[in-house]
Amino acid sequence: MLRSFKLIIYLPAYISPTSLSTNYLDQRPDNDKDTVFNDELFDSLYPDGIEHHYWTKARNKIILSVLKKLGAADKNIIEVGCGRGVVTKFLRENHVSVEGYELANLPAYPGTEPYVHMGTDARHLPEEQKDSFEVMLLLDVVEHVEKPEEFLADLLAHFKNVKTLVITVPAREEIWSNFDVFNGHYRRYTMKMAEDLLAAVKLRKVYTAYAYHSLYAMMRLLMLLNKKNRSTSIKAPTKKKLFLHSLLCQLLIADYGCVPKKWKGSSLIIAGTFA
Repeated sequence: MLRSFKLIIYLPAYISPTSLSTNYLDQRPDNDKDTVFNDELFDSLYPDGIEHHYWTKARNKIILSVLKKLGAADKNIIEVGCGRGVVTKFLRENHVSVEGYELANLPAYPGTEPYVHMGTDARHLPEEQKDSFEVMLLLDVVEHVEKPEEFLADLLAHFKNVKTLVITVPAREEIWSNFDVFNGHYRRYTMKMAEDLLAAVKLRKVYTAYAYHSLYAMMRLLMLLNKKNRSTSIKAPTKKKLFLHSLLCQLLIADYGCVPKKWKGSSLIIAGTFA
C-alpha cells in the first residue's frame, strides 16, 4: 500500500515516499509547557467533514464499543481535551450523555456548541458540575503532556466522582515521525507505558488494546524502507470517497475485533477504574 500504488493517500496523515532531511526521531517539544492546539493544528486535524474519514469513523465506533463493554455508556461522561468535539458529537448522536471541554479557544465543530465548550479549563468548572461526572475521556491528549502522571493526578483530583478513565494515545515509538513532531507529541506509548501511567495514579487497569494493527504494519514497513515523511494534515473525504471511507472503516473495525489486542497497532486504548 505504498503511495506509488495510489492507496497510501487514504492513510490518515499519509506517509509520502520522501524521507525527511532532519533527524525528527530525536525531536520533542523544547519547552516546559504542555502543548496546546492552535489554529494551524486545528485546521490540519479537524477540518469540517472529518467525521466521515475512515480513521475517525473507526475510532468513534471503537470508543463507543469500549464504553459499552465497561458499562460506562449510560454514565455521565466528560471528555477533556475534546478538540472541536468530533467524538463528543458522535457519542451524543448515539445517546451517550457527554460534555466536551477544550482549552484552545477556537471554533467548535458545527452543531456541537450546546455541549462542546471551547476555551474552557474543565478543572475550573463549578464543583456541583464537576461532581456530576462519573467517567472521563482523554482521547489523544496525554501524549501532549511532558509529565502525564502529574497531569492526571491533578486533573482527577478535581473530579472526585469520576470512577472510570478511558485514554487513547498514539502507539509505538518505532513509528515516530514528523507527524508527531508537528503535533507536539512527547512520546508514543507502549501497552506497558500506558499501564504504568494508570498505576501511577492508583487506577486499576480494566481494559487495554492496541488498535489499527494493519495501519501499524504499513507504517512500520514504510519506516523500514526509509519512507518516513508523513503529511501533517488530514483531509475530509469528498462525496465521491464517502463509500470508500465507510468500507475502510469497516475493515479497521474488523481488524480491531479479530486481531489479538496485544498485537502492535498505531493507536492504543486503555481504561482504568478506582477500586
